[in-house]
Amino acid sequence: MTLNSCVFSICAFWSGILLGLISSLMASGLTYLIIRAFWKRRFGKAEGDYEGVLFKKQQGEYCGKILEKATWELEDKPIDNVEIRYKRDNILSIRVKSLKDKNEETGQYLVWSGEMTMETENFGSVVWEYENLPKGQHRFGFKRCIVRETDEAPVGKVYVYLIGEEIEGYGKEVLRRNKKQ
Repeated sequence: MTLNSCVFSICAFWSGILLGLISSLMASGLTYLIIRAFWKRRFGKAEGDYEGVLFKKQQGEYCGKILEKATWELEDKPIDNVEIRYKRDNILSIRVKSLKDKNEETGQYLVWSGEMTMETENFGSVVWEYENLPKGQHRFGFKRCIVRETDEAPVGKVYVYLIGEEIEGYGKEVLRRNKKQ
């Protein structure tokens, strides 16, 4: 055998192809898992079960009329049960079950659901629609959301502020839960 000749083995060829395929699949899978963990850590901090509350109302007089205005203090009694779940990348799902508003036809509490698209870790948009309205009715909309974590004693809290159209007293809502330890 001379230095210029090439020894070709079909077995070595297929072994190289198979080894390359397996190693590239493993590298792709590992990269996917690392990127997904990064996205979930970045945007998934809002994930959890919340209670929805409104701001307390305060009556005041203006030009001889009694007006109600919201204070910056939160009500104690929750008006909603809320689930926020991480879906993918910067997308979370939200499902809100009202504890005070009912469908007149079925007697069920009203439920709305939507998608939260986070632009940063603490700021995003929500597109929503009601699921169980009376026949022929449609309600949907767009809200902005702010996610805020605090270290209140004894347990920190996570707040999600929803700011949207003023519809039947729901212009600004606050979702709150205890911070995961």
